[in-house]
Order: sequence, then C-alpha cells, then structure tokens
Amino acid sequence: MIVTARTASIPAAVTIALLGAATFTSAQQAYDLPPDAEHALTRLAESPRHGEWVEYGAGDADTVTAWLVYPERSDRAPVVIVIHEIFGLTDWVRGVADQLAADGFIAIAPDLLSGKGAEGGGTVTFSPDDVRRAIRDLDRAEVNRRLQAAAAYATALPAATSRVASIGFCWGGSTSFRFATAWDGLSAAVVYYGTSPPAEALASTAGPVLGLYGGDDARVNATIEPAETEMANLGKAYDIETYEGAGHGFLRQQSGRDGANLRASEAAWPRTVEFLRRELSSAGAPAPSVEPRAETPGVLGGRAQAFDPEAAAERYLSSLPAETAEKSEAYTESGYWLGLLGFLYGLAVAWFLLNTRLSARMRDLAERLSRRRPLQTALYVVQYILATTLLLFPLTVYGGFIREHRYEFSTQTFGAWFSEALVALLVSLVLATALLVVLYGVIRRAPRTWWIWGSGVSLAFLAIVTFIAPVYIAPLFNDYTPLEEGPLKERVLSLARANGVPADEVYQYDASRQTTRIGAFVTGFLGTTRIGLSDNLLEGSSDEEVEAVVAHEIGHFALRVTYEYFTFFAIVLVVGFAFVRWGFGRALGRWGSGWGVRDVGDIAGLPLFLALISVYSFALTPITNGFIRSNEVEADLYGLNAARQPDGFAEIILKLGEYRKVDPGPLEEWLLFDHPSARNRILMAMRWKAENLEGR
Repeated sequence: MIVTARTASIPAAVTIALLGAATFTSAQQAYDLPPDAEHALTRLAESPRHGEWVEYGAGDADTVTAWLVYPERSDRAPVVIVIHEIFGLTDWVRGVADQLAADGFIAIAPDLLSGKGAEGGGTVTFSPDDVRRAIRDLDRAEVNRRLQAAAAYATALPAATSRVASIGFCWGGSTSFRFATAWDGLSAAVVYYGTSPPAEALASTAGPVLGLYGGDDARVNATIEPAETEMANLGKAYDIETYEGAGHGFLRQQSGRDGANLRASEAAWPRTVEFLRRELSSAGAPAPSVEPRAETPGVLGGRAQAFDPEAAAERYLSSLPAETAEKSEAYTESGYWLGLLGFLYGLAVAWFLLNTRLSARMRDLAERLSRRRPLQTALYVVQYILATTLLLFPLTVYGGFIREHRYEFSTQTFGAWFSEALVALLVSLVLATALLVVLYGVIRRAPRTWWIWGSGVSLAFLAIVTFIAPVYIAPLFNDYTPLEEGPLKERVLSLARANGVPADEVYQYDASRQTTRIGAFVTGFLGTTRIGLSDNLLEGSSDEEVEAVVAHEIGHFALRVTYEYFTFFAIVLVVGFAFVRWGFGRALGRWGSGWGVRDVGDIAGLPLFLALISVYSFALTPITNGFIRSNEVEADLYGLNAARQPDGFAEIILKLGEYRKVDPGPLEEWLLFDHPSARNRILMAMRWKAENLEGR
C-alpha cells in the first residue's frame, strides 16, 4: 500500500500565521472572501481543493511556473488567470486563486518573474525591494505572451472549458486591463486598483471590464475617468465601482483603514464572482488562438522545457504545513520507541510465563481436560492467547487507542475500539488455534525436520488467510458497499481492465468509523479479487489522487507481488524455524527443567518458540523493510505509468505524510521504513513527469 512520511522545513511564518488565525474573525470566518495577506498560508493549509505547482511553455524556450487550483465540481469549469501584484507571486495571490476555485473557477496564477531571478528562479529569489524593480522592468510583450500561454495551458486541461478571463491587483490590475486590449481571446477582465491603459489602446479591448477601486487611491483613480469616457465612446462595457474610504490594496489589507478596506472587500468580491460567472457562462465559445500546444507541458504534443524535478519536488514538500510536519515526525518517532517497548515487553511476558511455570500449568490443565493431543494444543492456545492479551493489554490500549487519539488519527470511542478489539481477539483465537494445532502436530511427527515442514505449513496458512481475508475477515470490521456509479468508478474500472485486474466492482468501505487515515487496496486471487477505497480517500482527495492510489495498488497485483512475497517469506520462515530449532535446544538445555518444558514438541514451550521468532524478526527488520520497500518502488513506477498522474501521486503522498516522517535520514529510512520516504517518492514522480510530459 501507499504509505509515507515528514517534509523539509517551512518558514517560521507558517507557524505564526497558524497561531494568528484564531484571532481573525469577521468575513473570513465563512471563507466568502479571499484571505488577507496575514492569513493566506493558513487558508492554503486548510483548503480542501487541489492546488499544485505547474510549469508551461511560453515559446522560445521560455518556461513559466504557475500555481493552479481546481474547483470542486462535477462539470467542466471556466478559467481565470490571476495576475499578481508588484510584489510577485506571493502566498496571498495563491490564496486568491484558491478562493476563485472555491467559487467554481479553475484558477491559474503565473509567476511572471519566472526565469528572471537567481539561477533562473522566480519571485522567491528576489528581495522585497528588488522584486518591485524587476516587475517594473518586465517587457510588456513578453508578459502578454506568457499570459496567453497560461490561457492555452489551462483551457487545454480536461476539466476546463474554453472560456477564460483575467483578474489582477495593483500592477496586476493594470496588466489585466492591458491584456484585455492586447488579446482578443479574453472573455472578460477584472481590474483591482490598477491604472488604466492609454485611451488609444482601448479600441481593441476584447470583452467587458470590471474596475474596482479604493476611494483613497488618487494615483490610480486619476486614470479612471479618461478610460471610462473613451470606453463609453467606443460602446465597450467598463463597469466601475469606487469604495469610499478604502485604500490601495484593500483586498490584501482587509483590516486596514478603520474597517473601510473590509467593507470594500465584502462588496467587491461578490460583485467580482457574479461578473465572472456571467461573462464566462457561455458555452461553445471558440478555443483561444494562442501559442502552439507543442509548447505546453502536460498537454498532448508538448514537452516541458527546463522542468526541474528536484525543484518541483521541493515545492511539493515545502507546501506541507509546519505543524503537520512536526506532528508526523513526533508520531513516527514515538512509534519507534513503542515498537522497541513492545518487543521488550513481549520478551518479558514470555519469560514470566516460562519462569513462573504458568505455561507448564496451562499445559497440565489442557492434558487433564483431554487425552487427545490436538485438543490439548487447542486448549492451551486459548489459555495462552487470553493470558498474553491480558498481560499486554495496557500497552495495547496505549498504542491502539490513547496514542491514536493524542495525534488525532482515531475517530472511535473507547467502547467502539474495545468492541473491535474483542472481535479481533476472537478471530485470533480461531486462526492461531488452527495453525498451532497443525504446526505442533508436524513438530511431534518430525522432531528432526519439523522446521522444514513447519515452514510449509505456515506458508500454506498464510495463503489461506490471504484468500479469505477480503471476503470473510475484513467485513467484520467495516461495511463494504459498491461505489456509486459515476465518472470516478468508471475510471477506476477502466484502469483495472487495462491492467489485467479481474474485478468488475469497486467497493467503498467506512474507514472513517475508526480513523482519519486514507487507504485503498487491490487484493485477493482465485476469484476473490477486490478493489476497495476508503471513504476518507474518496471524500478528501481529487479524482486524480484516487486514480494514482488505485494505480499503485494495481501495480502490486499486476506485478504478482503476492508470489514474490510468498517466495521471500518462505525463505524467511525456513531460516527462522532453523534458528528456533537451534535456539530452542540451547535454551531448553539450560532452563528447561525449571520451566517444566519437556521438548520442542511440548506446547508449554510456545512462549519460548514465539520469543525466538520475535528476536529473529527484530534482527531481520532492515532486510524485511528493504524487500518491502523495493516492491513499493516498483508499484510506484507501475502506478505512474498506468495512471499518468504524477501530481495526483505527489499530492496523495503529502496527505499520507501526516503520520510518517516525510524526510527521514538515509540510515533511518534504511533501518526503519518499509516504504520509501515521501521525499524520494515525490522526487520519483517529478522525474517521471519530466520524462513523460510529451503525450501525457
């Protein structure tokens, strides 16, 4: 399954913004407005919408980085190009794009300083003073070309219509108005406190323009009347509103000017959305005539120019909120200690059962109740499981309930958790008893070679459980219902059919009754194959993310990972049972008389048997983790090739980063991670994207 980990550090401003969010009230509470500058990072961190960094070509080997946000709607959406202020592509501008997506538009915010900074970087590579100077020096023709290319990229997305508008703020407001005079493919333009073009340029204005201005912004407002007069003479739509008392940049600084900026924002934004919905609602408009699609990455026929996988991966990793990264790191590291404590505690329980002769007394009771060896084994196993469950119960409660609630992953009450624990106990009683009755029968019949035959029995038992678990065990803990008909279900089934998965149904299961984590599986064989998607995954992820997850799980199935696992664990079991045979004999020779254990076939020696298996498994952890990790890499690559959703894959890996370190050290990953780290998985996806943009 897809699992992951922590991220690179995020500036301290993230933490400050998150702490400050609690004091921010008024219109922000309903998220009807874009965030102000102070709270943009908080809004982005909390947004349920899919936002991603993209790169597109703008001709002449020019590559532009942009922030793209999708709305949550079932039909195709019109496009709005968000043109940043003189401060460049800031988090506030990304917050505006996110709000536009909340209002139903695909929003793309290009960084018009792309390639202008140090080492070909954009806005983030400039100081506050230098960024203003750099934007003033931008070539107007190049800016228009980059904006047209943004329109080409966004309207070519499968989720987009061909209708596109622009919206800009400050310098971006001026640019939005000028763009409307320079490109006839624009359906509408919104100008927030930006100066107007010269009168002679207005004749070529492509569509209606909405201008929104602060009353106390004399520099900008001096350009309104000449433009208004000329637009009226030309018979072109130029709708103007000036808000009394509001200053320049009122939407970004909503708390300023004694409430006037907030009042202006509360009036201007609904008017903006109404205007855009009206002007972009027309269907069947011709697609914009812009740069050739061969220059647009992510679209058929295009290949990214100068796409940097490392930089793209770093952008994804840096988007993980600091508090989420800190929580996942703490949760992961506490898990290491919990695992070590569980290992040592288990050994202590085994020593207690043996050294107090409690194990021998449980065997004696079983022998008094029955003369049949299989039944004696079964009676002992029941006693053993009940005794160890009670002895381990405090640690089980902490690890399975208290810790999960402390990190806000569990959704269960203690009663619900305890009820499921009882069901799991009953399942364990049935399965463990069946296995151990057969295994000890083999040990008694073949005391010298039992470790070989016992490995075969254990492997066969594992195969049986794998076969029955999806159909008979999993439904004991969750309800499985067919996924409702719709585009997502068809995409999943199409992906399954294309990759040889014999499943004609997709099941949704209610993981939210236990946890906040996302999950999915493609498992089973011999007619029991099932595709399962958790409700957490379906409700909290885009279709692209779900498709990326399913493709990964299909990768395990299509690559016959089950058979690889059986082969690997067959070897592990043979070596492990050989180790148990060796260790059991030595321990029995030294302490056996005190424990009351007769020989390896004596069921009273089960605590020693399992303790030796535990020691062997603990020592084998790096090897086992390495084997699993290599299979996960194979499934990742298979899934990327099958679904062709590298950005959806990267987003889902970040979501999984809530409960495993995104960026562990190399030794930590090698020793303790049974999946690749999020950093490595996202970097893999971005490298795949760099090599596969053409024809994607």
